[in-house]
Parts: sequence; C-alpha cells; structure tokens
Amino acid sequence: MTRPFYSLDHYGKRLAAVIEYIDANLAAPLPLSVLAAKASFSPNHFHQIFTESQGETPKSYVSRCRLDRAAAMLRYGHGTTVREIAAQCGFKSLEAFDRAFHAYFDMTPTKWRTGGYANWNKSSAPSPAIPPELSKEQVEIKILPSFRAVYRRKVGPYREGEAEVWAALANMVAPLHLENEECFGVGLDDPAVTPSIRCRFDACIKLPELVSLPLHVPVRLIPGGYHAVLSYNGQAGKTEGHWLWLLQTWLPQSGFRAIQNAGFEHYREGMPVPGTNVRSELCLPLAR
Repeated sequence: MTRPFYSLDHYGKRLAAVIEYIDANLAAPLPLSVLAAKASFSPNHFHQIFTESQGETPKSYVSRCRLDRAAAMLRYGHGTTVREIAAQCGFKSLEAFDRAFHAYFDMTPTKWRTGGYANWNKSSAPSPAIPPELSKEQVEIKILPSFRAVYRRKVGPYREGEAEVWAALANMVAPLHLENEECFGVGLDDPAVTPSIRCRFDACIKLPELVSLPLHVPVRLIPGGYHAVLSYNGQAGKTEGHWLWLLQTWLPQSGFRAIQNAGFEHYREGMPVPGTNVRSELCLPLAR
C-alpha cells in the first residue's frame, strides 16, 4: 500500500535520499547493492523497508520510473532520437528498450511517439483543456540557478491531498523559521502516463545557504539551467492545461528540447492555498 507522505523519522529521510538518487541517475546501473548502500542499509533490509514504504520493490520502482520517463520523453522530447531516449533512461540497447516498452505499454516506442500514447489508458486522469488565450509571446527563456529545498512529498492524484501536503510542509519548517522563503511545487510524473495513484508531487520551500537541519528533514536539489517560464494567475492547482500547452504546442516550435529534469511551479506569494487564486510561474527545463 502506498503511503501518501514520507514519514519524518530517520528512515524516511534515508529513503527519500535514495529515491532522489534514482530520479537523478536513471541512465546509470541501479543495482540493489548500490541503492542499499546509499541508504546505509543491508540489501535485504533495504528491500524490505523500501517495498513497505513505496508499495513496490526497488527493481519494479526503477523499471517503472525508467519507462514512464521514456514515454514522456518520446511524447515531448522533440529532436531526441529513440536510441538517445533509451540510453538516457538506462537501457543498455535499443532492443532491450523495445522489449521492455512493448511489455509495459503494449506498443513499440515508435508507435507511441507517432500518436499511440492517445490510446494509453492506465491513467484515469482526463486530458486538461488548453486555455485559448496562451501565446508564445507570454513565454520567457531564463537561466535559473540550482538550489536546495526542504520538501514534503505526496503520492497520488495531483488534485488530491494538496492542502494536506502544504500543511505538513508548513508544520515541518515552522521551527526552522523559513516562512519568508520562496515556495515551489514539483510534479515528477506525467499524469497522462503514470497511473494517478503513483504520481509524485513535492511541496518545497527554498533552503538558504548555511542553514543546519535536523536529521529527519528531507532536502532535495532543484537543478538550474535554461527554463521556459510562463506566468500564471488563477486558481491554485489548475495549471494542467498551461503545462500541456507548454509541452505540446510551445515546445515543438521553440527550437529547444525538453530534458529529464522535472518542471516546477514557483509561487510568488508563499505557499498556495488550494481553492484560492495564486500568482505563479511555470518553469519547464530546456536544452538546445
């Protein structure tokens, strides 16, 4: 059974560090021994607590994350070949990628890329409507710095549990006096690919330099670099159509490529309150 949040004990932080390592290194070999060492567990103990925490084995989790990322890159990674995507997602050969992709999605990567994704129905999330007022003139290209953030993760449909995850983050950082720092939301999965019960969302607050943290507080890196930045002014949690427009309409015409780093939302006025209006910036990582 998947838990909606990581626990705040020491195990929780160690598991969170391993999961972030997996996300950042899908192109590399990720054997159980390496993952267990990252968490300072024996392989058997790590396998047990990871499976209990995530609802799937480490091997299954890594395989699913690789295939989910590959599927998203095939759909949105214009200009990146199937072979390049296979390598970036940790497959040793194009043949191995074809076999694994077909076994999971019941179609070849090429068929998926040329429109087969429209028939994929593992996710029950409806396709969001694209706002008609969006135009390429509203997108700015910025070079954003990397930074560290304290975060709280929820696993499940993006539209569910938003208030709870931000409240949990607020409680966690209250003793750290970070209330004036910038807030960010990171969606790590494409809900059109990943089953909604597995979609991961990180509620984040920027961590200033030279701040010491208790051992139980998880920290993640949000990478910098080129980003497409689209301003948003509307109801919190209702940006799906804006993200789809960025990926599906703006990106193919931009001269840029999407990369593996997750997009994020920068909230200009502190933590968002679900159901109220927010001003934010949608930030999509790019490469030329």
